[in-house]
Amino acid sequence: MVTHEKVIRFPGFLVAVMVFLFGFPAGLPTALAQDDAAVLQKLAKSCTSPRACLVEAFVFDGAAIHPLAVRALAGLPSDGRAVITAVDLEAAQDANQFCCSDSFEISLDEAGHIGATIDLVDTFSAAQVPKEDCPEGCWFAYRFQGSTDGGVAVVQTWERSGGTATFSSLLFLKYRRAAMFDGTGWHQQVQLTSLGKLNLGEAAEAPIVVKGGSVFVGEREIPVAN
Repeated sequence: MVTHEKVIRFPGFLVAVMVFLFGFPAGLPTALAQDDAAVLQKLAKSCTSPRACLVEAFVFDGAAIHPLAVRALAGLPSDGRAVITAVDLEAAQDANQFCCSDSFEISLDEAGHIGATIDLVDTFSAAQVPKEDCPEGCWFAYRFQGSTDGGVAVVQTWERSGGTATFSSLLFLKYRRAAMFDGTGWHQQVQLTSLGKLNLGEAAEAPIVVKGGSVFVGEREIPVAN
């Protein structure tokens, strides 16, 4: 496993997305000042079991779910359907493919939901984008919006990948255990699976509310299959 020293930077584009995700204007200093360990400790106190932490807080094994793992499930903004539909959470949290565990920033919004932002230029992962291709910055962010009564996690994502547009999607994710072969044998692993996504388009700024077995995007109700 390759590790790199964490360097915290807040260039203009990252400040802009954090303002967008965390509030105007008072929310920004709060988000910037949040300490990762304090955020995770607060979330750990709110859930009673590993499964509860996944469903209620979008946290796995005491850590925020890596934004690049979520990005893999989100796929390309131009694709209307999920292509990659499962990620091995245990492997993803410590994988060179999604390097590194200290390469992104996390925070809580006013509702206590976790979010994460990663700079795609500064990352050391396979997702790194050349700086010259990102004159306006390249980044990916997600915000957990809650889970349905059936345990489907609803996650909103934002991505800027080189142009001036920011694309937003709503992901429907669920956890399951599956037998996975790791070279030594078959073992039960926790997978984060995609049940689908909604490209939000003009609805990107609409309020997202998770209630019972439905998700409300503005005035639109989306019943969620379990």
